Amino acid sequence: MTLTAEAKEKLGNDEVKMRICLDLGISYITFRRWIKDAEVHENFTKAKSLEVIKKHTGLVDAQLFEA
Repeated sequence: MTLTAEAKEKLGNDEVKMRICLDLGISYITFRRWIKDAEVHENFTKAKSLEVIKKHTGLVDAQLFEA
């Protein structure tokens, strides 16, 4: 799966990334590694991760990933 331009824009904010990391209990570097490649890491798409990401970005599932 790849992120949409809108999701990349929202996740480009360091404060948003830090809040997501705190909620997930992961390091900032780990989260950056999850989203750095064209294909996002499988942990990014787990239910807990998606819930936290949507909470902090205000995006819905359809706005996160390209088909």
